[in-house]
Amino acid sequence: MAEITSLTTLSKTSVVSTDYVLVANTSTKKAKKLQAQTLFPSLNTLGTSSEALFASITNSNQINLKGLKSADVTQLTVTTVSNNLLLTLVEAGIDLNNCDNSTAGFLTSVDLGGTVSGTLSVLRGGTGLVGITKGSVIYGSALNTISEAALTANGNILVGNATNGYPSVGAITSTGGTLTVNSSATPGNINLEVASTNSLSGHLDCNTYNINLDDAAGNSFLSGNGSAEGVHVDADGRVYIGDDTPTVFAGGAALNLISESLTDGIRLGNTSGTYGKGGGIKWLDRTSSGNGMPSTLTGASGHTNGDAGDFSIIAGAGAGSGSGGDVSLLAGDAAAGTPGNILLRTHTAGGTATTAATVYNGSQNVSFIGGVANPTGIMGGSLTSKTQLANGASQALAANTHYIAPVDGNNATLTLPTQAASSVGESIIIEYQHIVQNGQTHKYGTSGEFFMEHSACYRMSGATGSAIGLIQTVDAADGSADDFLNIIGLTNAGPGIGTYIIFTYNGSKWRAEARCTSSGTGIAANLSVFATS
Repeated sequence: MAEITSLTTLSKTSVVSTDYVLVANTSTKKAKKLQAQTLFPSLNTLGTSSEALFASITNSNQINLKGLKSADVTQLTVTTVSNNLLLTLVEAGIDLNNCDNSTAGFLTSVDLGGTVSGTLSVLRGGTGLVGITKGSVIYGSALNTISEAALTANGNILVGNATNGYPSVGAITSTGGTLTVNSSATPGNINLEVASTNSLSGHLDCNTYNINLDDAAGNSFLSGNGSAEGVHVDADGRVYIGDDTPTVFAGGAALNLISESLTDGIRLGNTSGTYGKGGGIKWLDRTSSGNGMPSTLTGASGHTNGDAGDFSIIAGAGAGSGSGGDVSLLAGDAAAGTPGNILLRTHTAGGTATTAATVYNGSQNVSFIGGVANPTGIMGGSLTSKTQLANGASQALAANTHYIAPVDGNNATLTLPTQAASSVGESIIIEYQHIVQNGQTHKYGTSGEFFMEHSACYRMSGATGSAIGLIQTVDAADGSADDFLNIIGLTNAGPGIGTYIIFTYNGSKWRAEARCTSSGTGIAANLSVFATS
């Protein structure tokens, strides 16, 4: 018989139904076999419609049990105490609004029609009263105390009383005789009528009542001396202010000034110690979401071949050695949008209003639709210095700047301002006081933003003969692919001293005009071109 140590090892996971274990009976001395698979455990859940506590059996005899956890630890916690699983309900975490109140009757509101008994106090939102008399109104008679006052007589009202600190029952009376008070003619109403009078002994307080000038009967005025001048209001609410018996015209504006003897229709400000106040005219701002109203000052038109009236804005004159006032036209600002421009407009022969000049926001550039004339025909610059570009420069160029090209003439990469950040009329000048070295390139442009079509780069052809140095060629931008101007150095071809490049922005694209001089003997053709890189 083989010893057990010499037998082949059988793993648990390899046991099959034909594997047996030898069993000896000590009483009968008989040997029997026991099926090895029956020694491994099996698990079963006896409960009905319940969850099993075990998950699985692995390695034939390893029982894997499920863990126990809370779906919401704010309402139920699971801990182990003395080898026991302890489930603890967290009462504070239970929201009764999520519970079924049909049986438990949890209160989420109070039924004031059947649940509350007694009197609801002021501190609990009630009145503290068990009832109220017909015809009475309630008022606060003390701190957190509500009382009732009977207003049963015609004309009774509650009147504030500073002595008591709470209102008391009163009535409207007239002690001066200028008003008649009648509260009995129509119960529930108080009728106030002005007594007939042609003079006042005190201030007239209309108290929401109106003064009827009876425009249908004729022109009546609020006057300083009782004459037919001053302020007139017509039946449509239009106001006319005039001096010296003015003639009221029909169909006026909301406010009309009629001057029969005065030159100035409006004077603003004052001459008192607070001089300087009230000198402005302001249109009302929009108080809800939307655009502000257009604001217009319009001059007078002529009649029957008559000329229209001139329109002048004249600043004040200085006194003595004082300076005259400036005339300032300021376009509107914007918190997050685009500030306004200043437009100078005239009419064409056909009567169409056309913008002749625009002062642009932000950049303060000025553009003209037509020509601009001055005695010399030259527009002068206001720059006080030129900007020297560093050797090997790789930088963005700033608008409205006059640059001098790098001194060493070696490679440089110079980016133009983006179209989105540029304004019409902006310009950049590049002046060359040194040559571009052989094989070196000065690259101008912004990737993906193309130069205006027919932007030009004029360069020397290098032709020999009597016309040497005079013949030029040109490379023009195509407007749809060329986003760089490459100024390329070549021996005896330039670009040399005196080369000049001007960039101008037209509102949508940069325009480039380059005029390249030659260098050395000038016998080679300059290679500067517009390109896509």
